[in-house]
Amino acid sequence: MEQVIIQYGVKEGRIAELVRSHGEDILIGRGFNNQLVIQDDYIAPQQLRIFQQENQTWWVEVLEQTNSVLLNGKTLNDEEIDKEDNCFQIRSGDRITIGRTTLSVYSAEHKVEKTRKLLTRSLHQESISLTLPMILLVLLSAFDIALEHFLIIPQESLTTFVTTSLLSAFIVLIWVSLWALAGRIFRHNSHFGQQLLATTLILFVLSIIGPWPQLLEFTFSSTSTGTVLNYLLAFICFALLLKFHLLFATNLRRTGAIALSISALVVGGSASYQYYQQSEFSYEANYSQVIRPSFMHLGSDLDMSEYLKQTQQVLDAIDKQNVADKQKAL
Repeated sequence: MEQVIIQYGVKEGRIAELVRSHGEDILIGRGFNNQLVIQDDYIAPQQLRIFQQENQTWWVEVLEQTNSVLLNGKTLNDEEIDKEDNCFQIRSGDRITIGRTTLSVYSAEHKVEKTRKLLTRSLHQESISLTLPMILLVLLSAFDIALEHFLIIPQESLTTFVTTSLLSAFIVLIWVSLWALAGRIFRHNSHFGQQLLATTLILFVLSIIGPWPQLLEFTFSSTSTGTVLNYLLAFICFALLLKFHLLFATNLRRTGAIALSISALVVGGSASYQYYQQSEFSYEANYSQVIRPSFMHLGSDLDMSEYLKQTQQVLDAIDKQNVADKQKAL
């Protein structure tokens, strides 16, 4: 190759730090008299010299051997490496490791990967209006309050539900803010509105599907059914959440696979911890989390005295009806 390009500090989505040579030597080291200066305490002041031979091949001379130099993860003693004394040949696509720094070697004709298609046009925008995400977050809080108060047997006051919902909304804002900060660091763009919108929509879906494991647990009379479904639901929603955050905040590839792996690790670890924390024997019965299906009831609950009073009235009415029937029969 006629031209060699050394790339240092590879960070996807950032401007590449490159040093090009059209035949001139390239000196690499910690000293400021080099063409490529690397601030790494494990690199010598003058560590490498990259030069071109008459046959248009490029070679690297090791000027300091305090620490090993690796080519594509292999030491220079490896038989697969073309070397002469303290020099070794490099080709386009090779990686040179010195100290704690990795350099990539390319030619001008080196093929790059195909252009990746954006999943959504929102990635083009620096940010979207916060109006829609904030409205959805408020609606999510109201929906959670209604769900807890009407669908599940109310054991707490409405004030408790409101406080818990507002605290959850605050935690969501903190969570999204941290990912927005990561986006600002890694991509120079926070995408706060997009991330808040995606998070709120996923939590909306989770709130809608959330009661179903308990209903199925009641239907099958099995607490294990509800437990398995809860962990499966947590795995899917957490993976989706991580998928969108990684997509908006980083330049990582295969965000779906990464999100699935992290979600499996977190949810699997939580399930394992809960399993091993359970005692082998318990004096308490293992009941379902619900006494009856969590259908919506809009009427007010009765205390025990009022319930007994109404029951007695029903029994008295039945007795009067029986007496009346007997008198008619005579």
